[in-house]
Parts: sequence; C-alpha cells; structure tokens
Amino acid sequence: KKNMADVLLAYLTTVNQSIAARHGSNYSKLLSLPIDINKNSQSQSHQQFQRLAEKLKRTDYSRTCESMLIKSSASSAVIHSLAALAAYVDGDYAGAYRHQNLSYNAILDYFASKDEITTWIIPVLVRVSNDLRVVAEMADEKDEDINNKYLRESLGVLTKGFTVVAKDRSPVNQPGSKKLAIFAVTNVLFKIYFRVNTLQLCGKLINVVEGPGGIMDNLQLFPICDVAMYKYYVGRLKMFEDKYEDARECLRFSLKYCPKEFLKNRQRILCSLVPIEMCLGILPSQQISSVYGLHELYSLGEATKKGDLRRFNSLLLQHQSNFVKLGVFLVLEQVKIIAYRNLFKRLYLLTNSTRLNLQAFLSVLREQCDEEMELDELECILANLIFQNKIKGYISHQKHF
Repeated sequence: KKNMADVLLAYLTTVNQSIAARHGSNYSKLLSLPIDINKNSQSQSHQQFQRLAEKLKRTDYSRTCESMLIKSSASSAVIHSLAALAAYVDGDYAGAYRHQNLSYNAILDYFASKDEITTWIIPVLVRVSNDLRVVAEMADEKDEDINNKYLRESLGVLTKGFTVVAKDRSPVNQPGSKKLAIFAVTNVLFKIYFRVNTLQLCGKLINVVEGPGGIMDNLQLFPICDVAMYKYYVGRLKMFEDKYEDARECLRFSLKYCPKEFLKNRQRILCSLVPIEMCLGILPSQQISSVYGLHELYSLGEATKKGDLRRFNSLLLQHQSNFVKLGVFLVLEQVKIIAYRNLFKRLYLLTNSTRLNLQAFLSVLREQCDEEMELDELECILANLIFQNKIKGYISHQKHF
C-alpha cells in the first residue's frame, strides 16, 4: 500500500502536469467529487478517492499544496477542492458545498481572464459547476429543506459563469472564444430552474443562446452531448407552452444524438417525446415498452388506437401521479381527443354510412365513459374534432346528424 504522504504528493504532481499541459479533461477528473461513484464500490477510482480523503484528515495539506503546486491562478482551486472532498466523504454536505463554491469561483476567475486563452479549462468549469449543483441538492436533502436554500444560493453563483460566457465579444468560431462553454453552463442552470420550478427564467438564457452571435449556426463547434441536452430542456419548455411541433423537433434532435447505450437518458427523452407525438397523432410502437420499459405510455397508445375510452381513462387515473411527476399529464389528457376520433371512426366503419345519428354516438360514449353524458357535451366533442381537422363533416340539428 502507498504511504499516505505519497498519495497526496502523487495527486499534486498529476495536477501540475495537467495544468502545465493545459489538459482540461485530466484536470477536471482531479477536481471532481466522487458523486458518480457508488460508496460501496471497490473500483480503483473509489479507492483513490478514499486514500486521498484519509490523507486530508491527518495532515495540514494546505502547506503541502502551497509549496508543491505551480504558481498559477489555475491551481488556486485545488486547496478548496480538497477541502470539499474531505467534507463530502465525511457526509458534511453543507461544508462540501461551501468549499466547492470557493473552488468554482477560483476556476471562474481564471476562465474570465483576458490575458491568455483559457478555453482549455472549460471541462473543469463544467465539472465543478455540476458538482456544486449536486452537492447543494444533497445539503438541502440532508437538512430536509423544502425551500432548497443551498440550491437557490448556488443558482446565483453559477449565473456568474453564464454571464462571463455571454459577455464574451469574440466570435464563437474564433479560437479562445469563451462562448464555447455556452451550452454547458446553460444546461447546469436549466437543471436548477427545473428543480426549483422557476421555468420563467429559462427564456432569458434561450434568448442569449439563440439570439445574434451565430451560436446556433455553428453547432458543430460544440460537444454534441451539450447541444442534445440543451435541446431536451428547450423541448420540454416548448411542451409546457403547448408548442408541440417545436417541442417534437427539439426532442427528436436530442434522441437522435443520445447514444443508444445511455438507456436512462433516452428513456427520459421519450417520456416527453412520446406524449407529444401522441398528441400529434403518432402512436408509440411496441419498442417503447420492450426496450425502454415505458409500459404505461404504450398501453395508453394502444387504448387510443382502439378508441377504448374506458381503458384510456383507467390508465390515466391509475398512473396520474407518475405522469404529473414527469410533467406530461396535461399533454396526455389532450390525447383523449384522438381516442374519441378513433372511437367515432369505428362507429362509422360499422354503420358504413356518411350520416350518423347523434344518439348512436351518445349511446356509445355513455357505455364507454360509465357516466351520463349530455347531447351538448357530445356536440362539443364533435365540433372540436371537426375544428381540428381530425374528422370531416358537420352537425345538423334539424336532422340530428
């Protein structure tokens, strides 16, 4: 086993090498918290974090850092990052948040510098930003704070990073442009806005990203994972605004560029995309259930296809809490109009007549809905179907057709 002193010295040596080589990806791993690692894991990464955390508890590591680290503003975050790691491993998430906050500000100060090209540190900025967000959530959960004190505080801190990126005047296709971080920093803020339910603030970010500046014309310059995540959140926002065509376009883009091995991410995208497509008349295939486990949405699609209103209403009521949690309940309620159309289509095929008595419709609906429906309600449903071009026809009050 390595001596504890050797663990810290090896860590700091690797930090120096990463900074000297301006290797952002390596440096981001060194400053990250072990959030994505299972605490019971015996992986090499987990063991390294554990050994380093043990060393931090037993020594005054700040002196060692000051004497060993390269004298650069890029390295000033290391001490704070180590303190955050020690607090995190001890379960002191509030303390980890405070130190991670200092680490983020140190990285942002370096990134904002105009004296040199600092875009190499973007992976570090993104990782430290996400760790700050997650540890803020953990601190709130531990304190059982329903007002999300730490998460809301982190929002103000992380917004400074977005401001630095947005105010950079250099063209996005110019080497060294800080705008290359625009999607990554926007996505972190999106995650917090959705968590604390302040979606009205998302519009300001979208206006900056999609406004003048040529960002949307140069998507090939950005990591496709960041663009796909951005499109996912914009798609969900469009869904809440009932702009289903725009939402479908964004979510389809997100699904297209989400690797197939990331099953949970694809499932999350489909949880919004499938209800939207159902609203637009495209019902889900068996794959939605067999591959992605979205059995409830597939069953709703089957009930809609058959015009089985009783089954549709039952499924919607049974899984209401889950659909509300996913933010798609109101969208799925609008799918019912498609179920009505398919039910009336079946009635038309059975009668094989272009003149259908309203009483026939009414009898079918009363049987399907298990409730007393009035003629006025039926006429309202038919009028909406005609208005939305889902069926062709007209209502004749004189002949009751």
